[in-house]
Amino acid sequence: MIENWRGEKVWTAYRARAARDGTKLDLAAFLQAPLRDVENFTAHPLFNEIFEKPKAAMLAKAQLALPAERKPATFLGGFPGQGFVDLTVWRDYFVHSKFLADPGPTAAGDVLLALERFSPLLDSLHKAGLQPTGQFPVPWNRGFEAELSHLGIFQNATTLRALRLSARLNKRESAAAYEEWHDILRMYRAIQNEPSLIAGLVRISFLSQLCSAVRIGLKDEAWDSVELGKMAADLAALNVLEDYTFAVQSERALLNQHLDQIGAAPFWQRHKLIKSTSEDILGIGPDALPFEPWLERWMPAGWHRQNQLAANHCIDTQLARVDLPAQRFDLSDESPASSDWLLQRNPRRFCFGFLRSANVYGGIEKRYVSTWTVVQLARIAIALEQFRSAHEYPETLEALVPSYLPSLPRELFADLPFLYRKTEDGRFFLYSRALNQKDDGGSSDLKKTVTQQSDWVWSYQAARP
Repeated sequence: MIENWRGEKVWTAYRARAARDGTKLDLAAFLQAPLRDVENFTAHPLFNEIFEKPKAAMLAKAQLALPAERKPATFLGGFPGQGFVDLTVWRDYFVHSKFLADPGPTAAGDVLLALERFSPLLDSLHKAGLQPTGQFPVPWNRGFEAELSHLGIFQNATTLRALRLSARLNKRESAAAYEEWHDILRMYRAIQNEPSLIAGLVRISFLSQLCSAVRIGLKDEAWDSVELGKMAADLAALNVLEDYTFAVQSERALLNQHLDQIGAAPFWQRHKLIKSTSEDILGIGPDALPFEPWLERWMPAGWHRQNQLAANHCIDTQLARVDLPAQRFDLSDESPASSDWLLQRNPRRFCFGFLRSANVYGGIEKRYVSTWTVVQLARIAIALEQFRSAHEYPETLEALVPSYLPSLPRELFADLPFLYRKTEDGRFFLYSRALNQKDDGGSSDLKKTVTQQSDWVWSYQAARP
């Protein structure tokens, strides 16, 4: 059929251009060579069976899980302007959950005591984390349906570490708090080369927890100078934009693999694949599709290639917004990861579920932009504290260079400095313009999400509307 020929022609031409440009379209390009156990974080016994036996994965995750009932909502994570950890609330939660018999003299001590039951497993993960990298035996040949049970285990372990970290800071145990902090960073590094957007979102959730912990310790002057120096070096080594491009590019490879499988399936099976993909993988119902899934069986295979081409063009346009060498992100135009953008540029007949759900990429884009920003704010805040320990807070951020920062970070989407002023209480107020790219004077609202904030604020004061 002419449609099949046309679809294959444009897709073949696109793949040839991608190869010339060095663009990776296939999942194999994102998978590591096998590691030796002595180098591999994931050789830990906890992970031995989770990819073979679903029950083993559930059991392993449960070993690091806190009871869901009445678990406090406030915790390390989110944007640093969004509250602090209340250890008293957590102590009450542990008493209610029977982790503690009765409250002790200090909330921090009670929290650490309640978490002792997790110490053997966390300590063994710590030892495993001393290995330089990680590689889980994920069956990536299954594409979007591959089990990623280890991510839930890592998230639970990180939650426990973040809570212990906050308690140790409260007790002024700076060195022990940094060990917890660095173990969370090891979790990040263990999955740093793991493809998929899901893995990327888990990674940046770890970074949010780390930066929140920096702020909590700085607020109470609980970090010692040695740990401040270590955290400054750790944060300077991160490249959040590189993580973003890797996550999006590898997700594109997974999508290409899946679309190849749908296109190669017998026509009477395609509608089932599309229906299961939209509901189980993308999380959208049949109503979000611009046609009934069963109609897909009658569509020419070439239309799949046209759809695949449109999806790849969308991701190309999205990635073109990132300038890795300059550490810039172009937000001047509407994100290409939106249904409206796609439907305006592609014939409607090609826009089934995969493109209709593309607005999820726009949300992830915003999450990475805010995470990049908070990492830079944390670096500046540490430098300010180091400066204060020798003098007092400076009048301008330029005073931090070069003794405390090699250069001042600039905002991600414009060549503008972060905004800073000293406050009457002897501290400082530091913030960045947010997605509206306007200076709103450091406005923040605890009821709004990170991406809804007018400004992204690093402050030791209560958030103000």
